[in-house]
Amino acid sequence: MSAGRVIKVKARVIVVHDDKVLLEQRLGPSGTYVRPLGGNVEFGESGAAAVEREFAEETGLHLRDIHYLGCAEDIGSTDRGDWHEIWLLYAADIDELEESGVRQAASIRVQEDDQRVFSAHWIPFDQLSGGTKAPGEVRPADLYDWIRLALGLEG
Repeated sequence: MSAGRVIKVKARVIVVHDDKVLLEQRLGPSGTYVRPLGGNVEFGESGAAAVEREFAEETGLHLRDIHYLGCAEDIGSTDRGDWHEIWLLYAADIDELEESGVRQAASIRVQEDDQRVFSAHWIPFDQLSGGTKAPGEVRPADLYDWIRLALGLEG
């Protein structure tokens, strides 16, 4: 038994537009990684409500047409500690995509509750298919498959 260890439940959203996916880019102990935007599911909150709230809090933008894709896990370990997260993955569109200028922007500002600031980028999803072109470690490792599911593509 792992006393004191907690499995966290996160809601994350895959937003795809023009063959690109919006992913946050972070620097972790083992290097740069990219993942879908989102965050913690609060007690009593649905996953869909959590992803809608987290996306709005972090970007100032709103989601529409939110639908559940499935569940993924992010499990890892570095010299700074271990983590285990259950991700409820959703696909959605950005409500203000055209008016906000986000569609044309190279990156958008993402601000956490603790005031840390990161960037999210529109990354061509062919860079996420397991090649070396990805702008960092891709989380979850099967993200490309989840994007294909979000697009309704087979295999």
